[in-house]
Amino acid sequence: MLIFSLVELLDEQKCYDFLVDILHPDGLECPVCQCAVEDSKIHRHDRAPILYYKCSNGHVYTRY
Repeated sequence: MLIFSLVELLDEQKCYDFLVDILHPDGLECPVCQCAVEDSKIHRHDRAPILYYKCSNGHVYTRY
């Protein structure tokens, strides 16, 4: 069971950070080739705070 404050999650950036920590506890990587997010470039940023990354092998992915 997850216990968290709904008030904290009303802030869009805090909610995003919370979900990233829950969904990717070991850090974000490309789901296809496992390249680390540090080795990727931002592909799209039009839906802030959600970013789309493009790994060095050309795969596009997001944190969700």
